Amino acid sequence: MSTIHDYQVDHLLLLVGSNQIPNAVAGKLLVAKGGTITLIHSGGSFPLAQRLQSWLADPNKDRADIAFALVQVDESNADSVYRAVYEKLDAYEHAHRNAIKAGTARVGLNYTGGTKVMAVQAHRAVEEWAKTHQLEEPVFSYLDARTLRMRFDPATGREATSFYVGLEVDISIAELLLLHNWESINKPAEKPVLPQTAAALLTVHRNAEEARKWTGWLRNELFPVARKPVSLPPPFLVYQSGMLLQGQYDVKHWGLNSEWKASGQLHNQEIPWPDLPTLRETMSNELGQHGAEYLNLTAATGKGCKDEKEFCRWLSGIWLESAVLGALQQCPQELHLQECRMDIKPKVPGSSGGEQFQFDVAAIRGYQLFAFSCSTEGEGKGLKALLKQKLFEAYVRARQMGGDEACTALVCSATQETTEKLEAEMRRDLSPEGRIRVFGREHLENLAEHIANWVRQQSKEH
Repeated sequence: MSTIHDYQVDHLLLLVGSNQIPNAVAGKLLVAKGGTITLIHSGGSFPLAQRLQSWLADPNKDRADIAFALVQVDESNADSVYRAVYEKLDAYEHAHRNAIKAGTARVGLNYTGGTKVMAVQAHRAVEEWAKTHQLEEPVFSYLDARTLRMRFDPATGREATSFYVGLEVDISIAELLLLHNWESINKPAEKPVLPQTAAALLTVHRNAEEARKWTGWLRNELFPVARKPVSLPPPFLVYQSGMLLQGQYDVKHWGLNSEWKASGQLHNQEIPWPDLPTLRETMSNELGQHGAEYLNLTAATGKGCKDEKEFCRWLSGIWLESAVLGALQQCPQELHLQECRMDIKPKVPGSSGGEQFQFDVAAIRGYQLFAFSCSTEGEGKGLKALLKQKLFEAYVRARQMGGDEACTALVCSATQETTEKLEAEMRRDLSPEGRIRVFGREHLENLAEHIANWVRQQSKEH
């Protein structure tokens, strides 16, 4: 029975495009020991080719014995592509004349990347060059993003074949950022904050009535204490004892968009516990406040939150990221989720002001990225539009970072009717292959199980 190693070549040509993943996988799997990789790139993709070469040449990737060459072409000019590929193969012949004469040299082209013109003309050049030199038929391949299989074109006496490679090459989140030349402005978190409380909040939000109690507690107890009051813009009327007062008044009130108070102002501030007995018991035990009459906002300092301000932000919605990360870490080991992180903040160099964005939570399986966007919003006017925007942004960024293989999910507390409509719209408009998933209220109690089933479906291993 053949294996993918039977299709390794001595000289592999790779077409460099905006998606670095296929070439990273092909370069790792399809080159024989001591072989050569030639990266065919346009003028604009030269930096991408350089970064790809650096990644493939890394001794830690077991490719230190590989030689590299970079060839620039005009990606829209068929003659430019054909001539550049043919001339590079002639140069390879000159350097490996004995192997060429003996007919033992084997060349190959992986045409997943690059433009259509590059793929067609490179294929033609490699095929005609091999015939001219009476070599074994070239090995033509491409990485199928839908199935995570490396597919090989049929040749004389050989049928078209493919191999599942979803777990053959590991690419870390840091390496994905490096391949795109994106800087990480923080160190992504490896552990969830207050995981037991986060899991208990998931249970709260699977019940609409309990979720409203939690939202009410935030508005009525936490926010008035922890947010800075802001001045209301005039005009407004001020009454006292039923009488309309005249004059200038500075009326202040906290708002949902107002800033948090400084940690020093929140130090040892106490507020009533939420009227959710199971959550209160879990939270008080995890914070070391069992039996306390009030919740002390300093109690989380050193337990995953650096200060009171960060704890307030966590309570107001960041807890869901911890809950999703915790669910990912509970997924079975057989899923091979080798890296799960939250709060990933890349910065795109060269963009206006150093454009920044965030992946709330992300996981890597082999070279496949699973990105999660989190929203605690579950009710209200315009909810579906808000969730759709968050999911769309996460989908675009996940594809930028992880290529066509990337999968994107939204975790929220919306009703099943809302989430099903949203998922259907997004799949219809963007991803009919199911690379998009929406987890709503009905999934929260057993979130790890639902995520695991989705990962299995998207891994395409079976």
